[in-house]
Amino acid sequence: MIFLRVLVLSFILMGLSRPLTACAENDRFDRWLTGLRQEALRQGISAVLLDEVLSGLRPSARVIEMDRRQAEFRMGFNDYLKLMVSPSRIAEGRARLVENRAASSGNSRAIRGLSGDHRRALGN
Repeated sequence: MIFLRVLVLSFILMGLSRPLTACAENDRFDRWLTGLRQEALRQGISAVLLDEVLSGLRPSARVIEMDRRQAEFRMGFNDYLKLMVSPSRIAEGRARLVENRAASSGNSRAIRGLSGDHRRALGN
């Protein structure tokens, strides 16, 4: 429920109050908003709150334009990897993997120890 409130407020804060000129975009947005409202009602969010938060909400042409121009969707996978996966990120990932394995190894030994104690208590 909190997620929905944050989502709705995020749309408001992103400036979704400016109307788009394209009717098709407005129709798609209206259908999406209707679905969002129905789902929120099913999850127990009050109609009064939804009316207050969702009334007059319109899509923002600028937000849609920026969404469609995200770099991650405009380049090939290899180019994206070169940009996002630096040697320092790889080194950090490897270090965390070692830390996690060490932590999980200790937990596994503790669980096996408890299991062994249990078997001994049962005479197995």
